[in-house]
Amino acid sequence: MNRNKYSINLSGMRVTSKETPYIIMGEPVKEADEMCQLRMQVPENIKSYDKLGYATSIETISLIFTHKTIRSSNLSSAKLNDKMEKQRVGVSQFASGRFITCFTHNHHESIPFWAYYGGSDKTKKVQLQFKNFAVSFNDYIYTDYALVAGGKKAFFCSDEYNRTINNNGIIGQQLGLPPINVDFDIRNCIRVISMFDVEYVPAESSIFKEDFSSTTSISFGKDDERENEISDLKMYKPGVLGRQKSNPWDYELETRIMSILKDQEFSAWEYIDLRLKDEVFRDLIIVLSPWIGEAHEEEVKRIINDSALSIDIKESIKIVNSVVEGTLNL
Repeated sequence: MNRNKYSINLSGMRVTSKETPYIIMGEPVKEADEMCQLRMQVPENIKSYDKLGYATSIETISLIFTHKTIRSSNLSSAKLNDKMEKQRVGVSQFASGRFITCFTHNHHESIPFWAYYGGSDKTKKVQLQFKNFAVSFNDYIYTDYALVAGGKKAFFCSDEYNRTINNNGIIGQQLGLPPINVDFDIRNCIRVISMFDVEYVPAESSIFKEDFSSTTSISFGKDDERENEISDLKMYKPGVLGRQKSNPWDYELETRIMSILKDQEFSAWEYIDLRLKDEVFRDLIIVLSPWIGEAHEEEVKRIINDSALSIDIKESIKIVNSVVEGTLNL
């Protein structure tokens, strides 16, 4: 047997590689049909929060209201305040396949958020308080497709994505099938949507030094039939990425949406924009900067009025002053 070439037959499909294959560990798949569908992971504790806060700027809320999207940044290129988030030995190559949007489940204003978040112009900082969309994610955020750079769309894992791959790929071209969904970037798709609370651990924690890669073997025959074994199979556990920060940042009380791509080593997308349904804006509270001027407050009102939201949703949005307005010397 050629020990440098591996061939695996799965349900009649043969996969041959000159390189040793590897395993990416993740959550177990319970049903066969989950293999080709988007997987949602929203634990019950996340659903218990009253609000999810989002610190940003007036310029950004203009984009949010105009396009009805919210940006998720690639974990490998995101502007992370805690650089130790990326210190995960052995699995850093999978960071580019994970995209995060960061919220806080803190139910009141926090001075560090006013000081360090929302851009450099302190007069234009705002904090958005969304009602907790985690209680019914699909009622508030679209999961058919997201947006990526270049005016392209990106599928969530679905039958339609697989059909598009079949039609537009090499086999489809050879069969003369007509291309479909040509406005989509089909090089990858979003496989998992996960919501979770960030875990804050001591800066000297071993988690920042532990190697999350290892080796294993797979045998396809009896124990004494060594020729039917793939040895030194590389195994990775990238699920730790983006989930822990060092505890100097624990005031954030951060809750994240993480979108994980099917091909986790894919690095062509720096961001994805999640598409928001109108209902996510209902009962939104916009907290104005402690340093805000009258002109900036009017700008926020104009952004809401100029949006394509229905009148009843616009009227449900509240604009409130900061409780620390005029008291900060930052």
